[in-house]
Amino acid sequence: MSNVNIEITAYKTLMPYLIHATTRMWYTSFLPPLVAPALFIFIFGAIVGARIAPVEGLNYMQYIAPGLAIMVIMNVAYADSSGFFYHAKSARFIEQALVSPTSIYVVLGCYISIGMLNSLFLGLIMMLFLSFYASISIASITITLSTAVLASLIFSMAGIISA
Repeated sequence: MSNVNIEITAYKTLMPYLIHATTRMWYTSFLPPLVAPALFIFIFGAIVGARIAPVEGLNYMQYIAPGLAIMVIMNVAYADSSGFFYHAKSARFIEQALVSPTSIYVVLGCYISIGMLNSLFLGLIMMLFLSFYASISIASITITLSTAVLASLIFSMAGIISA
């Protein structure tokens, strides 16, 4: 078995474990990151947003919707990657991955990938939620997706560094 096949097998083995760990406790993985922006929408969108005049054709909800979505992406990417990696270190099962023939880059890639996947998924859910309260128009889908992916990558890496 070549070295590349070992790395692919290691990635395919660790990722389902991390996905299962995320979905097993979905109410702690998916609900809290969406509650704060939802409260922000209800409180500030309903109370303050009604009093602010539209600026250049955008009302208050249309103005803050992209910021709330990227805030969810950044927070979840950072929290998930650092949380999973810190838990692996404190429970001392990261050593099992490190003493195996798996490269450390594959292990780090898995932790970064799970942070990215969760954050992009919750960012999409947040955008769908926001679309009920504001008419959201995306000027460039390419720029929007690349910004979301790069933000999730950068904050997942920052989460690994801080763990």
